[in-house]
Amino acid sequence: MIDAQFMDNTKILSKQGIISFVGNIVEIILKYLYCFILAKSLGAKLVGVYFLGFTILSIVQLIGKLELQEGVLKFVSAFRSAKEELNSQKTMFLALKIVGICSILLCIILLFLAKPLAIGIFKEPLLKNVLIIFMFSVPFFNLTTIVLSYFQAHLRMKYVILIRAIFQPLINILIFFLFLALGDKLQGAAFSYLFSLVLALMLTAYILKNKFRLTRIEKNFSSHDYKFVWFCLPILFASILNFAMQWIDTLMLGYFRNASEVGVYGVALRIAALGPIFLAAFATVFAPMISGLHSDKRINELELLFKFITKWILTLSLPFLLLLLFFSHDLLTLFGNEFLLGKDALVILIIGQIINVITGPVYYMLIMSGRSRVALFNSLVFCFIGIILNLTLIPKYGILGAAIANAVSVALSNLIMLVQVYGFLKIHPYEWKFIKPISAALVSIYILFVINKISLKFSVSIPALFISILFIIFYASFLWKFGFDKNERRIFTLVKDKLLSLNLIG
Repeated sequence: MIDAQFMDNTKILSKQGIISFVGNIVEIILKYLYCFILAKSLGAKLVGVYFLGFTILSIVQLIGKLELQEGVLKFVSAFRSAKEELNSQKTMFLALKIVGICSILLCIILLFLAKPLAIGIFKEPLLKNVLIIFMFSVPFFNLTTIVLSYFQAHLRMKYVILIRAIFQPLINILIFFLFLALGDKLQGAAFSYLFSLVLALMLTAYILKNKFRLTRIEKNFSSHDYKFVWFCLPILFASILNFAMQWIDTLMLGYFRNASEVGVYGVALRIAALGPIFLAAFATVFAPMISGLHSDKRINELELLFKFITKWILTLSLPFLLLLLFFSHDLLTLFGNEFLLGKDALVILIIGQIINVITGPVYYMLIMSGRSRVALFNSLVFCFIGIILNLTLIPKYGILGAAIANAVSVALSNLIMLVQVYGFLKIHPYEWKFIKPISAALVSIYILFVINKISLKFSVSIPALFISILFIIFYASFLWKFGFDKNERRIFTLVKDKLLSLNLIG
């Protein structure tokens, strides 16, 4: 019975995972194209101001949405599993109402704080207008996020991908080109982000109205609503602390050093963030399934899926991360020679992301199994460690210190959550089969180093694209040689059929 249920869920994971992955690829191409355009158009100093403003904006967005999107994902997934669509929609509308009010209030308050933040703390006058423009985008971003979580909980990833991964970043780029033509660079970048979010919310509302059967909801407050709010509050504080842990390095660089170093580090950070693309793609689909399986007490099936998804996150991510390491110098050169200052930092950041993908979707395993208070405790500890590391390392080592603090924080937090998942659920994601992709990746990258060394000896330049294709061929060949199990072969057949039929969206 478990095998049949396992295959049903892996079919969902495979189909929706393909949609999510393809969307993430498009999103990454568009966002990194935009990052590249910004770096080339603005230079290290102005792009540093933009990244600093965007980091502050992200904090405000986080507080404004109160992390209710995580509650929507968990509760709507459970209601969907129990076929309680009325409660599902009621949860979404409650979240929209709370987030809308909170976001508007925050927007108003922080408009008055733009000047003190820009001049008083970061000593960067250009930051003031960027922050003022950014603040108007808070309600639009947060309301869109809530509705997209509702789509995700219903496993309608095509709508999530359409809006988040394609429409908004594409519109952002097109509007920025318009501002560039008008000669407005830094403020034009901020305005283009704002206008793209306004249009994204309009498209989201259109899909919600026309593609989902919405029911008139009574306004009375129920016990479900109290559970929903109390579940989300610890996650809010945990997420604020997680965000602080993730971005405190950027803020402290802006405080202790200068905008140019923030710009260089921001580019390195965004390149390293390419590494977990497969983790993000499959965790997005896996999260609502965790909630449903845990609610139904199907822990054995949850463990099988946890092992399956973690192995394939590692199998797909590890070669990609190793290629990022191999081409770290070339990637930074694309943005301009002034960004080469971040090469060592990029290497360290990628190592932290390798630990991230090895541990799999442990954060969602904790949150979607109802351990929001544990997540809050974790975040308190990890944030404290991150602050101490940044305060110690950034004044002395600058960009390199920020990268070390970031990588250590990411690695340590994921390893501790892995232990906690085992402690609470008595499951872990590892099997002996994990040795296969690790061995294949290490042998393949070693062959590349040998080839590169020989080419340098004879002064022969080998194109990066050719080396990448060669690495993928080696890696796939070694994986094939090591072999796949029965369930994996069945999934390959499913994926192949979906790709051949081009039926990725259904």
